[in-house]
Amino acid sequence: MGISHFILDKNVQSFRKSTALFCAVALVAAVGYKPVQAEASYMQRYMTSSIDEKIKSMKFNPAVYDGVISFYQQRDFAPLWVDEGQGLIDKANVVISELERAWQHGLNPQKYLDKDILGANYSRRKSVLARSEFLLSYGLALYAHDMTSMRVDPKAIKQHEEYWRKPIAPSVVLHKAAEQADLRSYIHSLEPQNGLYKRLKKEYVQMVTSDEFHQPQVEVTYAGIIQPGQSHKTVAQFRARMGMPKLDGMDNYVYDDALVEKISAFQKDNGLKTDGVLGPQTVKYLNRTARERADQLLANMERMRWIEPDRPKKYIEVNIPSMSLWGFEDGQATLNMPVIVGRTYRPTKSFVAEITGVRINPRWTVPHRIRTQDYWPKMKEDPSVLLEKKIDVIEGYGHEAIYHDPTAIDWKNMGWREFNKYRLVQQPGDHNALGRIRVLMPNQHVIYLHDTNHPELFDQDYRSESSGCIRLKYPEKVAEFILKGNDIEWGTPRMQEIYDSLKPKDLMVEHKMPIYILYQTNWLNARGEIVYGPDLYKEDRKLIAALDKQGDYYVPARDVIDEDMKIALR
Repeated sequence: MGISHFILDKNVQSFRKSTALFCAVALVAAVGYKPVQAEASYMQRYMTSSIDEKIKSMKFNPAVYDGVISFYQQRDFAPLWVDEGQGLIDKANVVISELERAWQHGLNPQKYLDKDILGANYSRRKSVLARSEFLLSYGLALYAHDMTSMRVDPKAIKQHEEYWRKPIAPSVVLHKAAEQADLRSYIHSLEPQNGLYKRLKKEYVQMVTSDEFHQPQVEVTYAGIIQPGQSHKTVAQFRARMGMPKLDGMDNYVYDDALVEKISAFQKDNGLKTDGVLGPQTVKYLNRTARERADQLLANMERMRWIEPDRPKKYIEVNIPSMSLWGFEDGQATLNMPVIVGRTYRPTKSFVAEITGVRINPRWTVPHRIRTQDYWPKMKEDPSVLLEKKIDVIEGYGHEAIYHDPTAIDWKNMGWREFNKYRLVQQPGDHNALGRIRVLMPNQHVIYLHDTNHPELFDQDYRSESSGCIRLKYPEKVAEFILKGNDIEWGTPRMQEIYDSLKPKDLMVEHKMPIYILYQTNWLNARGEIVYGPDLYKEDRKLIAALDKQGDYYVPARDVIDEDMKIALR
């Protein structure tokens, strides 16, 4: 991919040493020392119109910069981190130590820690103190910005930022930092607090500090397809890769039931066809390097930071790569099922919407892309395909709508303009592509949850089979979850009457319910282990490339990962 790897330079290493030295000196000098709080007036002078040339020449995030200045204006430029007699005070050193550990989240500490922050430890010049004060506030505010929002250009990954979390304002961060008795805990609170993020962070740290990450990986050999029960010399490599003990003699080369079980579990966890066959796709996944897996963790942590941390009491979540749906009530998953998601060339979009109700017995108006790319070619060959699927050809709307016989229209010799006069509408029933239930969730992508007239597709482990919408294995359970507590609940005689009528009926909910359509290629399996799932739409790769292009892709060099950092997984 040509990814460039940013390495902590000597400035950051000396930064740490200087901080430690300063703390030691401060401890010795502490006896009888009474700090003299830095005056606000010179802070204002150096942070506004007459700010020193050093800061003027630096590249800042404009919104964060303005927010930091606003914070100081609100407090009459009273300093937060420096003291004229002491230099950087204890709270400053807490911030520095936490920003040094930004790499544990896949963030670059150099972005937040300018070496000039330490200037206040060596000089009491007012310009130096003001510079240190500003740079540390800016570093903390920028870290909070990156930790609580999308730091990549959304256009670079074809994402819509309006669905995702807005960054915490610099003035809010700094005001809270100023009033915190436990500043370290406050900084930790900026990161996502859910269990999966913490697991991914821990795994990422262990990954980038492992010998495996910094050494070439020995790949297992693909020597053709190996079926269960067959023997081949490469089976010994697969046995070792799966952490199984070496067997005596020729038994070590037999693809036995125990190894088949391990490989099948690996295939299932990674969204592969669960057949136990050692084929090219399985070998490809087994040969993913530690760096590739670290990048996957990094991409998933990045996307998790986009999501609003406060979830409502009741909501639905779909994870596209795992092809799964959950319904949550009061923090507990009370609903879980497999789903079918979009094909690679018609992907399901990642977004957030609100569920407004459920439509029973929906009609299906064939979307433009499916109408032109899928149906029109078939209609040219045999227009009766529409009759077989009970699809009406309609021209116009309302009382002026005209229903046409599809076999009486010359589909072969018409152009785009004429073709677009017609709508294709499939009538309700079990034959309908939407099945009998559709979830109402207005969104610009025209993506919905719905039933399916092809339930046999749920027999597959790999279910990237739709044109973008999300098909449900148990649509009745989803409808029951959504309608619970409303006027008409699932399972009532009135509901059965509506269902049997074969007439479309919208049942609106009293309170709208959020639905999160997410793209997370890491998740936890039933055993609580982290799964490195399929990057269906190459979104991980695109995100890493976008971060790298704007200079925000970062992997720490091994020689700067200190032992205390390895265990500091707060």
